[in-house]
Amino acid sequence: MGAGKTRGGSAFVALVLAIVVLVILAITFRGLWFVALPLSLVALVLAIRSGAGRPRGLALVSGYFALLLALIALTGSLLAAAADVSINRGYDVYERD
Repeated sequence: MGAGKTRGGSAFVALVLAIVVLVILAITFRGLWFVALPLSLVALVLAIRSGAGRPRGLALVSGYFALLLALIALTGSLLAAAADVSINRGYDVYERD
């Protein structure tokens, strides 16, 4: 297995992880941020590693696309974590005075 195939493989894994994180955030925004945040960080690292060593062709395109989606997923995960921290857990919509 050559270096080009390894870079393309890590770009593909980063792309899949970023899509999984975006689906998790779309279904449960603040519910699973503690799962989405580490996955988005791993996707970002893999996307960055896939661009090392001058990839060409499809590996280059998938690496850039994975990097873009990983950055979007990381931003969404950080926003979900901030939303979870900022919302008071004692707040109840149906609470009566």
